[in-house]
Amino acid sequence: MRIALVADIHSNHIAFSAVLDHLRNNNVDSVFFLGDYIFGGSGTKETIDLLRAYDDYPHIIISGNKEKYIVPVEQRADFILPFLYDMYDELAAEDLKFIKSLPDELTTEIGGFSVHICHNPELKNGRRVFHIVDRLKRERNTPNLDALQEIARQMKEDICIFGHYHVFMDETVGGKRFICPGSAGLPLNGDRRAQYMIIEIAGGKVAAEKQFVSYDYLALVDDFEKKGYIERHREWAMNIITSMLTARNYIGTSAD
Repeated sequence: MRIALVADIHSNHIAFSAVLDHLRNNNVDSVFFLGDYIFGGSGTKETIDLLRAYDDYPHIIISGNKEKYIVPVEQRADFILPFLYDMYDELAAEDLKFIKSLPDELTTEIGGFSVHICHNPELKNGRRVFHIVDRLKRERNTPNLDALQEIARQMKEDICIFGHYHVFMDETVGGKRFICPGSAGLPLNGDRRAQYMIIEIAGGKVAAEKQFVSYDYLALVDDFEKKGYIERHREWAMNIITSMLTARNYIGTSAD
């Protein structure tokens, strides 16, 4: 069985659309969407429209941490930044119902393997599965083998598939396989192409292959401008655009 793993779109609907087009020519049996679809760029509504309408292959859709912002936005929590309200306002009632209905995690059986699907397997004590040694150039970050070993001891499943970190991982630790497919909409490993993975499970073995998809980067910038995000929320918009176009983490900095 060939399964596409797609994570961390972050409202980059132009990259997401390119990934979906790429998948149509890639002969997969199913697709796992691993969370963080919204509240990231200029195309929150378009991203959800693509996700809700998706019917090319059988698929699983789980929630990410970005989807959890919906409730505090609705509650007008103090920590919510102004651009998040603009993104929320793009969504219709049926979009919000769909997003809120998504499960946080799932477990399934594939080809004799038990597979745990989640957005972030980070331990409750806050130990991350990567050592963050370089915030900007995240391809320099290394797997946190101690944290992965601790997760492996607690895991009943054979394989953990997750997103959240925006860089690739394929590690076997403590007899457990950990696979992260990078990011479709906001890669942070120095390669701005949209990224996902295809895993093939057959004959008691699991093989993973990275996928890279170019898309219309100028259209991405135009979309931010057309929708007024650069005018209304310039610092945030320029940080996100810079991050998407360089695959470097400028989020939370000033890119002016």
